[in-house]
Amino acid sequence: MEHVHTQPVAAPPDRVFAALADIENLPRYVPRLEVSPDGDGCRLTLFLATARGDAPDSEVMGTLDAIRRLVEAEE
Repeated sequence: MEHVHTQPVAAPPDRVFAALADIENLPRYVPRLEVSPDGDGCRLTLFLATARGDAPDSEVMGTLDAIRRLVEAEE
């Protein structure tokens, strides 16, 4: 099963990429993320494929929200 969700982030793409690339943050996000510009911020899209197809959408959205909070807190 695949899950695709998008989360607006109030930060420029380079700051989101930097937060995701920081090895210290590795346990705080999943490995397959797409970040694209969106006005003054960016749009973060998470692609997640689960073997059993049992990851609820709330967990996927929670992952995106955790990444957004991580990046926006660095302002």
